[in-house]
Amino acid sequence: MKKRLVLVLVLLLCFAMTTALAVFPEKEIIYLCGYGAGGSSDLQARLMQPYAEKYFGKPLIVENLAGAGGMTALTDFRTRPADGYTISSFNTTPLLKNVLGSSDFDYFEAFDFLACVITTPIVVVVKSDSPYNTIEDLIKVGKEQPDELLYASAGAGSITHLASELWKYNAGLEYLHVPFNGGTDAMTALLNGTVDFEVASLSEVLTKHEEGSLRILASCTNTPIIGTDGVTDLNIPVLEGSDVKVIQGVCVQKDVPEDIKQKLADALEGICTDPGYIKDMQAAGYQVDYMNREVFTQYLTDSANEFKAVVDAADLWDEVK
Repeated sequence: MKKRLVLVLVLLLCFAMTTALAVFPEKEIIYLCGYGAGGSSDLQARLMQPYAEKYFGKPLIVENLAGAGGMTALTDFRTRPADGYTISSFNTTPLLKNVLGSSDFDYFEAFDFLACVITTPIVVVVKSDSPYNTIEDLIKVGKEQPDELLYASAGAGSITHLASELWKYNAGLEYLHVPFNGGTDAMTALLNGTVDFEVASLSEVLTKHEEGSLRILASCTNTPIIGTDGVTDLNIPVLEGSDVKVIQGVCVQKDVPEDIKQKLADALEGICTDPGYIKDMQAAGYQVDYMNREVFTQYLTDSANEFKAVVDAADLWDEVK
């Protein structure tokens, strides 16, 4: 009799767990974005929102928590309930911070990586009325008048900072770096004339380039720069020896149940392969470069090793910390 009762209880428990997983999610999913509104990470997250109910089954709510190059949000995320109802952006800058040892904890130990959703080229951009009409004009000043020009990046140790420093190192250039707290602030500084040029994510400047308020001079990423129509090659020259790009992925706490992790990963795959989403991303200047859980985790591991090698080779430790 006791054995039968134990068996019934076990079966009821299994049924309850299965039912709970089957109905996940029962409420909206929070997408924690570690950057301010208007930046590339925020734009990418919000362009996902129209597809959320189709693939997650519930709305996607974007929550911005900017600071420390994305680390403020990840530190907060670590303390939230590991129930799958909050996922977080994870892009190149926190990966760099982890490599540089400036993060509060090891992200690889705390999180699992669900997907890479997009990659974005990095570009050198000036105001449309800048006296520097070509990248050659900018390079000439960098060689003949060292430290004459100021350039903005999304922050010290950010991927745009690393890309610019790698370019400077390989080309023998000298510019003065002015770090900002994200791409939005950096672009504001460019537009108001605080700096002479910016090294930025393409998604933050592409529409302004096409509208005529900004001018893209060169790319730090060895890939064609396509216009917002998703077809036109803008014929932007590529800087030699500086093939660096922004990655944008999604992570979740390691303690989230595996079945829920897989549901979240499947939903992200559905969105990233949806033709409408792909078209929207291309129009915003993103390259849809979906990677599943396994591929993305390996990519991050390999990238971390490569970034460290770059910083070592160019002796950039003092610059990027």
